[in-house]
Amino acid sequence: AAMVPRLFEVVGRQPWQQADSQQKKHIQPPKLPAAAVKLKDWHILDIADQTFGFVEPSRDVLLPAKMRESFSHGFGFSYVYTRSAWQLVKFADVEWSEDGRFMDDLRRKGGTIKMVQTKSVVGNDALAAHSHHRDTTSGGEFIEYHVSSGLASRYESCTSVRLGSKVDVPKSLQGLVPLLRQICSKLNLRRNEVHPLRKQISD
Repeated sequence: AAMVPRLFEVVGRQPWQQADSQQKKHIQPPKLPAAAVKLKDWHILDIADQTFGFVEPSRDVLLPAKMRESFSHGFGFSYVYTRSAWQLVKFADVEWSEDGRFMDDLRRKGGTIKMVQTKSVVGNDALAAHSHHRDTTSGGEFIEYHVSSGLASRYESCTSVRLGSKVDVPKSLQGLVPLLRQICSKLNLRRNEVHPLRKQISD
């Protein structure tokens, strides 16, 4: 809900919900243009150990420059869009990255996309924390790095590194931590575990 006012700012309209009940009887809800508002940065959460981080893909030094735009426009939890945008661009019937493709197609077809920072949307320190655990098929905010031993044998290994930097628990999310810990204690989660399907793809 916090993102909706920013969406109305982008399309240059006042929220129809501000009209009183009598006014709504005589006017139709306005048809808004195809537009979306997307978080430029967000919090992340490793459920296995309940640690938080903060990531801004467009400025993350671990992420190759050519990948920063696609990472910034992906992750469907972090955007809202108008009905006209949904009518203009349908979500692709694919297994992965349907959210990023939606944003790319919206921009290609002339829709408006506005990137906003978390601190500009809410009056507190956090709006969303994107979680990661072994039972999700989401790739998360990870980037794969190939590491070479530098020896004559040229041993190489691949490791996944999560973007962003560790931060303290956001004050606005502290009230949810006890519930999070209660859930985690029943799931027997461990760090660095991945969904079997994701492991199969990476192998």
